[in-house]
Amino acid sequence: MKHEYLYRCNQGIGFCRARILGGLYLQDTWPRVGNYVEKAYTDLNEIMDGYLNKDGGIDEGIGYFCQSFQAALPAFIAYANNQGLDFRKILKKKFKKTIKYIASMSSTAQGKAIPTGDCRTEYFCGDVIPIMA
Repeated sequence: MKHEYLYRCNQGIGFCRARILGGLYLQDTWPRVGNYVEKAYTDLNEIMDGYLNKDGGIDEGIGYFCQSFQAALPAFIAYANNQGLDFRKILKKKFKKTIKYIASMSSTAQGKAIPTGDCRTEYFCGDVIPIMA
């Protein structure tokens, strides 16, 4: 919460995940947590909106994409479940164009991606693809 640059890069996504999950855990026991989770969720949305290009992709390549979404998706799901919302609707609305990025970055070999950007991995990692599916 101290360093403004974290709100303009994918590192902030990981911090927001921790803030949301930790806040959800503490809010029933520590009532003064107040709107901590809401603020973290707002920050996560702001960071993701800035991180994603208009076409649903990113500039850093599939490795950073998977790592960033691996951090973001559990936070979105936990927040939605806590609010009694359908996380699938939230993800579909928020990341509709992202599916095209995943498809265009996929290679012809199962589980692999085209290595681009500053991350040269050629594997989809984490649970991003199954969750988005």
